[in-house]
Amino acid sequence: MRLLLPLLFAAATASAQAPRDGAHDFDFEIGRWHAHLSRLIHPLTHSTTWTTYDGTSITRAVWGGRANLSELEVDDTAGTHIEGMSLRLYDSTAHQWRIHWANARDGALGPAMVGGFLPDGHGEFYDQEDFNGKPVFVRFIFSEMKQQSFKIEQAFSPDGGKSWETNWISTFTKDADQTTPPEGARAAARSQDFDFEEGTWAMSNGSTHIMRRVWNGRAYLGELQLKSGDFAGSLIHTYNPDTHQWSMYWADRCSGRLGTPMLGSVAGGFYDQEDIHGVTALVRVVYSGVTPTSFRTDQSHSTDGGTTWQSDGAYSFTKKAP
Repeated sequence: MRLLLPLLFAAATASAQAPRDGAHDFDFEIGRWHAHLSRLIHPLTHSTTWTTYDGTSITRAVWGGRANLSELEVDDTAGTHIEGMSLRLYDSTAHQWRIHWANARDGALGPAMVGGFLPDGHGEFYDQEDFNGKPVFVRFIFSEMKQQSFKIEQAFSPDGGKSWETNWISTFTKDADQTTPPEGARAAARSQDFDFEEGTWAMSNGSTHIMRRVWNGRAYLGELQLKSGDFAGSLIHTYNPDTHQWSMYWADRCSGRLGTPMLGSVAGGFYDQEDIHGVTALVRVVYSGVTPTSFRTDQSHSTDGGTTWQSDGAYSFTKKAP
């Protein structure tokens, strides 16, 4: 079933003569916008009742523009608040974008919506999700991109793409004030575990690690810059206020892929299960020696359920002067 989703986009772009570099397709969105959202309250029930929200959307460039991070914060007239974060990563081999959405409830980045922008200028992105216990196709359409405005529509298809019901209509108007408020300007349920890592760090392998707080402190975005000046990818930390745990993701710049998150905390370490040289193993990352100007990370793996651990490498970080 997952194969059908790229095919939907491939069919729409079959007339193109050759793949193009779409790595800067989202440049139009960089900046601060007024967001007006209309939401169908009960999708796929023949409902015609909508509600509206207003607020702010801020999009920042990542990896020199070949990825971006968008933060949305809106309220309806009854005071219902929606806050979310969208990470967009470009796959330079497939010439497709992968969009991941996180909500404020658990902070987790969801599965990718895959697609891109067509020759006529509009963008189409698809995935498959569960809605009320049933699988549906989901479609995002970016359209009407102008210097001062653009539009996004979300639609569901319960019948394999034969029909679509629009359930979100979002219009964005460029804010006259392009000042980005400092992170933490609005209180958020967050942990301060990674506050120490904000800033620019020199790594023991010669690379540079740049970490900044985003999404009102619910997440941290790190960019790994190689000695050559190119970006290798990003570390994204997102916080779950219910479990008091962090999810730590690696986003690879070359593939545009977001890895499976490691779960844990700075104090207790981060863990997941991965294939190491063809063998399934437990993997852990441990932070140590944390001071205002330095820290260290050690990665290791275990093939015996955590009884013994084999080192995969360690890095030391030294803070650079502002």
